[in-house]
Parts: sequence; structure tokens; C-alpha cells
Amino acid sequence: MAEPNTPPTLQENIENIPEQLGEITRQISEWGIFDLFTSSIARRDWTSQLIERSLSSTHGWIEFLCAAALMFLGYFLIDRAQKKHLNDANVGQAGPVKISFFRHLANRLAWPLLLGMTASIVLKVGEYFNHQLLWFGLIIIAAAWMGMIRLIAAILHFTLPLKFFGPRYETIFSSTVWVLFLMWITGITEVAINWTQSIKLSVGENSLSLFNIFNGLLWLAIIMVLAMWLAKILENRLMGFTRMDMSLRIALSNIAKAFLIVLSFLIALPLVGIDLTILSVFGGALGVGLGFGLQKVASNYVSGFIVLFDRSVRVGDRINVNNFTGYVTRITTRYTVVKNSDGAEALVPNENFIASMVINESFSGKSLWRSIPIQVTYDTNVVEALNILKHAVEKQERVEGEASATVVNFGENGINLNVGFWVKDPENGFGALNSNILLDVWQQFHAANIQFPYPQREVRIVKDNEHELELMQKVSIPTSKESAISNEPAAIQQKPEAPKE
Repeated sequence: MAEPNTPPTLQENIENIPEQLGEITRQISEWGIFDLFTSSIARRDWTSQLIERSLSSTHGWIEFLCAAALMFLGYFLIDRAQKKHLNDANVGQAGPVKISFFRHLANRLAWPLLLGMTASIVLKVGEYFNHQLLWFGLIIIAAAWMGMIRLIAAILHFTLPLKFFGPRYETIFSSTVWVLFLMWITGITEVAINWTQSIKLSVGENSLSLFNIFNGLLWLAIIMVLAMWLAKILENRLMGFTRMDMSLRIALSNIAKAFLIVLSFLIALPLVGIDLTILSVFGGALGVGLGFGLQKVASNYVSGFIVLFDRSVRVGDRINVNNFTGYVTRITTRYTVVKNSDGAEALVPNENFIASMVINESFSGKSLWRSIPIQVTYDTNVVEALNILKHAVEKQERVEGEASATVVNFGENGINLNVGFWVKDPENGFGALNSNILLDVWQQFHAANIQFPYPQREVRIVKDNEHELELMQKVSIPTSKESAISNEPAAIQQKPEAPKE
């Protein structure tokens, strides 16, 4: 009797994942990127007919002008509608309105969608009257290509930081894709594909053509962008869970991003022609690298997850690390960004939070203790001065709880006082708060006739006794003018009497 088929175990399923992914991706790679477009239209026939119709026929020029007018009219209508919608949204707003990804995508795709739909209607009308409108057919293809470019650009804008995909890089990307479109519509891509397929590279027992490498890299870029796009969407969803701790949200977002990137590599490597079994060799090399050159990188990466999960340092905490005090603004997998009150930012490796001492002033609570020293003269009513200090602090909205006004010591010029208090929002700084407190103290001290001391010195002139004066008067006094005006400190010089006539 035959034994029933037993389902595969979990370990067997895991072992079969690379083989299954390789089979799927090999099937996808056989399609090819350009095959998705080359089967849709006979490009050479269209190009030759367009040139011939436009150059040799008045009807072709009229059709060309109508197609161009349709493009400009569509652009004008879409641009005007978007500006009107943006102005209506900005009413009552202090700054520009931040739109969502799908709203941004809709704005980008509005013009190509309008062009494609309008050209399709005109093309159907022409077919009804048995007239072939080649330029409007070209508009449909160009609108589809434009929509693809704008879709990819919108995803890249949403996925990558501005410094990696700004307006300049978007212009370069769009120009490159449009050049590829012109090559495709004229049939030059077939020549380029045949040339790249003729160049082959031997990698072990396998032979890869240059076309397969380019095709695989293109698929790799597409899959990577899609993975980062999904990671960005997941990150935005996680950041919306306000009931979850911020550090936990960041940790889950980083784990999801790392998982999606690794998964995209596993899917894209077979597209380039690399067997997934080579990952075992790569894993051994990676282990050796981690033991030597990549040890610090791996340590910072692991330390970042430890910091996020144990929540010893969180976003918004005020910390002091290596004599740099500031607030944590961002925690990445490799470093943590700390920004001080001057706007300077320090990139602290995550390993420092595990291996060295870090002062976290916001670990137990958000409020911070501040104190202001004050000095008054010795003839001041100290009790009244302390009450004024306490009242001036407690009337501030940013102060939490009761203030503490104390006598510190008796100084050289006056009595040293101190007032301490808790600030409930230290992230807003202390300069304006200290200024308001000192201004209020100055006004109340002036009303109560309480003065601030300033350094004073007493100079006393002691009169010489008569015996020393007599000795000094017996000293012979020179009569010359030079001696009379000399600066000798040991003698008192007197002017001689004028001779009598």
C-alpha cells in the first residue's frame, strides 16, 4: 500500500525558497523590458509614413498642427486647473500646503491621461470615417511613455531624499528616457540590442551577454525602487500609530526596510544571471569581512537596533555625549543625529551609546531644572527679595511647579541669591525665558528700591606725622629749573623765593 504524501516540513520549504525565486525570476527575465513595447507597434512603418505624410502632403501638415494644438491646449487647461486648485487650498494657510503622494501622482498624470484619452477619441472618429490619423496615434504612444516617466519620477521623489533625486536629476532622467523613446520609435534600439547581445562575458561556467546584464540591472533598479517605495509607505503608516512608542516605530520601520531590500536582491540577482547558491560563498566572505574591516559598521548597525528597542535614547531626548549637548532628532541604523541650540548637528555612531557613558537629561522626565543667580546689596530686605524672585518665576507659563528661591552665601560686594525652577518644554530653549524672568525681577526690584551691588573700593589718605615733615623740610633744595621739575620721589621740592631789589 502506498504511503500518503506527507506535506513538506518548514525547513524543507525554507531550503526550496531560493530555487523557487530563481525559477520565477528566470521566467520574468525571459520577457525582457523592451519586448513589452516592441510587440505593440511596427515602429519603422509608422516613422516612415509620418515623415512622408508630413513632408509631401498638406493633409499631413494639417494633422500635425492639430495634434500640436491638442497638446498645448491640454497642457494649458491642466495647468490652469491645477493652479486654481492650489490657490483655493492655500486660502487661510500660513505656508504651502503639503499634498499626499496620490494627489501629487494625480497632478503629474493628469496631462498625459488627458492627451491619451482625447487622442483616442479623435483616432476612433477617424477610423469611423475610414481615415488613418497617424500623428494622433503617435500622441497616444507618447502620452503612455510620458505617463510612465512621470509615474517613475513621482515614485522616486517619494522614495529617495531630495539630495539623491532633485530637479536636476529628474531632468537628466527624463531626457534619457525620452532619448530611449526616440531610439525605440525609429528602430535604433534593435541595432543596439543586437550589438549588446553579441558581446558576451564568461563568468565561470555561465556566459552572460551585455544585454542580459543591462536588462538585469534595469530589473534590479525597478525592484529596488518598488521595495523602497513599499518601505516608505509602511514607514508612514507606522509613524501614524501615535499610541506606539516612537523608538519602537523607528525600529520596526528599519526592520521592514532591511527585509524588503534583501528580498528585492534575492528576486533581482537571478535576473542578472547570478545563481542564488553563490550567496553561501558570499555569506562566508561577509563573515570574514565583519571580523575585520566591517566590524565597526556591523557594531553600529546592531547598536542602533539595541538603542531603539531598549529605548535608552529616544527621539526628542536631551543628551550630552562627548561634551556635546543637544536634542536627538533622528536615529538611523548607523548613527544618531544630535542637534544643539545653535543649530549645529553631531552625527554620533550608535556604538557610542553602548560602549561609553551618555548623559540623558530626559530619561526619566521631559522637564529640566534651571537656576538663575542674583546678587543684592547688604542693606536689602532679603525676605522681600526672595519673594520677588519666586513670584517672577512662577508667573511664567513655561515654568512647571513651584520655584525655589534661596540665599547662597555672602559675597564680597553683596548677598548672593539663587532661584531654581523646572522648565516643562526645554526643547524651546532657555534664552527667552531667562530674559523674561530677569526683566520682571528688574522692574519689581526697582519698585521695591532694591539695588544690585557693583564693585566698590575705598581710598584713604593718611596724614604724615610732624617729625617726618620736619626731616623732609631740612633736605637741601636745588635751585635749578631742571631739578625743580624733577620727579624724584624721595624729596619734596620747593620753589626758591625771588631776590629782593
